[in-house]
Amino acid sequence: AGGPAAVLADLVAAELLAARGEDAAGDAALEALAPALEAVDPLASAEIVGMAAQASLWVGAFARAERILGRMIAAAEASGAAARLPYPLSVRAELGFRRGRWDAALDDARAAVDAARATGQRTVLAFTLAVLARVEAWRGARPRARRLAGEALALAIADRADGIAVHAQAALAEVELLDGRPDAAVAAAREAARLERAHGLGQLACSCWAATLVEALAAGGRHAEAAAELEALDRRAAAGGSAYGRAVVARGLQLPRGALRRVGGQLGGAHAGAGRLDVGAAGAGVA
Repeated sequence: AGGPAAVLADLVAAELLAARGEDAAGDAALEALAPALEAVDPLASAEIVGMAAQASLWVGAFARAERILGRMIAAAEASGAAARLPYPLSVRAELGFRRGRWDAALDDARAAVDAARATGQRTVLAFTLAVLARVEAWRGARPRARRLAGEALALAIADRADGIAVHAQAALAEVELLDGRPDAAVAAAREAARLERAHGLGQLACSCWAATLVEALAAGGRHAEAAAELEALDRRAAAGGSAYGRAVVARGLQLPRGALRRVGGQLGGAHAGAGRLDVGAAGAGVA
């Protein structure tokens, strides 16, 4: 008892809590396992260890995510295990993006795509392309971002990788919104939501489609729908203890039109650091 296999089993359980949107419980479980995780070979169990980093990102434990990713990337580079690089690099790109470190995020996302292509990992490539598409879109390279999101979606559909298609659809929704096509953004975001529900996922920060959906509805003048989405998001954030969700709702209350402001008045500035609902003009995520 208490060996590496037990640690990995406990990690999977903690990660599932986070994936279902139980942020407070998932965060507590991951934090309790952090010392034991240091003894786990990050290459031998790369998917589980990498998911611990990604789940830490979802629940806002950025420092813990960074430590795990640093170990994984260093181990892969030291051993020449190029096939182990795309996943942690892409998650580190997401982390950099949420923190507003756009240059670093772009470098990591591009390196992740290159490594996935070089090692022939189609499904992983689809995920890395979706991450890169989002970063490129926010840096203003929207035609390139659209191509990347399209390639990610095509690969995910061909491989029947619906979990990856969630990220591709969410990235496409971002591109559509930034391109001034709110109705197309709504359609892509709702498809991401449908795929996510089909997998039993409830993590608001997984692909970030909810923030895009609210803003796209508001941008398209569909204010009643935007208000309803904010209300649903508020309930989910409260139920799971999601600081990210609360931040998105708090920012949503600042959108034009009083229709959105009828969502609970208890939300204040404590978690209002999410930007343009979730990344913002300066790219800052929920710290």
